[in-house]
Amino acid sequence: MTFLSKGMVQISHLCVSLAILAIVSPNLFSLDVAQTKSRISVAPAVNATSQDNFDSEAKIVFDTVEEALRKTGRFQIVEWTGSVLRTSDGEAFASEAQRRSLDYVVMIRLERASNAVEWDAGVCRISVFDRSQRKVTIEVTSGPARLRGFLGTSGKAVSAVLGALAGTPIGFGVIDLDNTGEKGAYEILLDGRVVPEEQLGIVLSGSHDLVVRQKRLLGDLILVSTNLQVKESKTTKVAISVPFLTAEEQSKVTGMANAVEQLWNDPNAGAKMDKALADQESFFDDIRCSPRLAILRKAAEVKTSEWPVQQKKLRETVHWTSKQPVVSLEQQSRTLTDQKPLMEEQRKRVGWMGLGGWVVAGVGAGLIGYSWYSANSALSSYNSSTTQSDWDSARGRMNTANLFLSIGSGVGITGLAVGISSLFLEPDISKVDRQIKNIDQKLTLQGAQK
Repeated sequence: MTFLSKGMVQISHLCVSLAILAIVSPNLFSLDVAQTKSRISVAPAVNATSQDNFDSEAKIVFDTVEEALRKTGRFQIVEWTGSVLRTSDGEAFASEAQRRSLDYVVMIRLERASNAVEWDAGVCRISVFDRSQRKVTIEVTSGPARLRGFLGTSGKAVSAVLGALAGTPIGFGVIDLDNTGEKGAYEILLDGRVVPEEQLGIVLSGSHDLVVRQKRLLGDLILVSTNLQVKESKTTKVAISVPFLTAEEQSKVTGMANAVEQLWNDPNAGAKMDKALADQESFFDDIRCSPRLAILRKAAEVKTSEWPVQQKKLRETVHWTSKQPVVSLEQQSRTLTDQKPLMEEQRKRVGWMGLGGWVVAGVGAGLIGYSWYSANSALSSYNSSTTQSDWDSARGRMNTANLFLSIGSGVGITGLAVGISSLFLEPDISKVDRQIKNIDQKLTLQGAQK
């Protein structure tokens, strides 16, 4: 066998051996994917603005950076366990990086803007420490912005840092929830994670699953569940509408209200009414889903507070009714029939009284007219008199006219009052006739049924 032939045989044996070894121990030929990824850790974001309302923004920027790094697929995210980093001092970075074998450490710091026009504006400073170079190699500071627009400017800083770190462009967009319904509380899930609504102001561009749900009075309600494409530097609007009451809740509320009304005039309701009122009040314990439900909760509370008074009235009514004799329809008819002559007599008396009142009122009017005529005549005589005796006579006639005016006014008003009163005191016999007719009809119906 030639040297070349021997070599070919040895190579063949080696290939077979390697193939067998690969089948038996495949892990010897596979690379540990985790070992090919850079190990990176994001330190908790620090709010150094002296404004507590930036705390939530700091947490959102931290979550965004960590999630974006994870989605690149180029890093192994290591949870931060060290102390909070308050400065971008290289030594502080190096210590934790060395201890945890980290390739990179990211620090996020929110600071008060020094040159901003608004006193409450802030900036976002993001620093990246590279352990291989033992120094901060990337540092980006966002433009100044107040709280409302802070996440937008921070997103640009995050995009710049991650783009430099990952070597690929990374962009962010905005998801805007447009609620046209009630101002109720709801929960947001972005790609399966519960996030605050503020975090929708800095969302990694690309495909996302969005779910908005509410904890309602009768369980969870999905307001929207969709997959959407977030474009870089663009706003994606999502319409939602928080209901005042869902159809199921409306049915429940109506049923509870009807149960209370059915028992409201029942003197024996007792425990049933207590339970119905308690159920109605407890139903509205948590109305964060629709704060205007406070109207219905208040109505339920008022009904509960009125029930003891209603119970007392019902007990008094039952007590009074139990003492009243039972009067048959025949007795009622006879009683009303016997009352008619008395009412006729009373009507005559009231009629004569009214007539007398109007006559007296007429007399009073006559006296007032006579006094008016006498006063005018006396005044004319007084003005034309030339002697003392004529003046005295005229003044006497005027005094007499004033007396008749006073008497006439008193008599007229008294007569008028009596006349008007008679109109209201006259008994309504027609009403009694109608009552007798109704009773006779009931008696006739009872006789037919027998």
